[in-house]
Amino acid sequence: MKRSGSLVATVTATAVLAALVLAVPGCARPAAPPAPAPSSVCNRPGIPVTVFVGYNQVTNQAVTANKTVYLCEGKDWVEWVSSEGSVSDDIRWKSGSPFDERPRHDGKVLKSKPPKKGLAGKVFEYEVDLVLGNGTKVRVDPKIEIME
Repeated sequence: MKRSGSLVATVTATAVLAALVLAVPGCARPAAPPAPAPSSVCNRPGIPVTVFVGYNQVTNQAVTANKTVYLCEGKDWVEWVSSEGSVSDDIRWKSGSPFDERPRHDGKVLKSKPPKKGLAGKVFEYEVDLVLGNGTKVRVDPKIEIME
């Protein structure tokens, strides 16, 4: 008899535990999956994203550390800088500009405004010239990707 009593007690305890798990909020399976969290990368105020344009004398090419720079939609802006000369404001966009206004010089720094809204996920390829101290123009072709 002792055995059947402990078996009944075990079954009862298991049933009560299962009922509690279902009754306690958060333990049952949700009716729908949770909504995706917003991107934390762009969950901040806008910042300048600096593109350092250098010059390789051996290959006679303008170079950047990263081929692609990432901007948060409607927040960040680009600043093109070079110690080798200045970056031309004559930017040639391959499929349209992500900016409402053309980037403008502020001293030796070429600055853009934040990109237009509605462009998240798009990549913009362009060509721009590094103008060396002697007036020689050297092309560089980086990309800008817009993030949400």
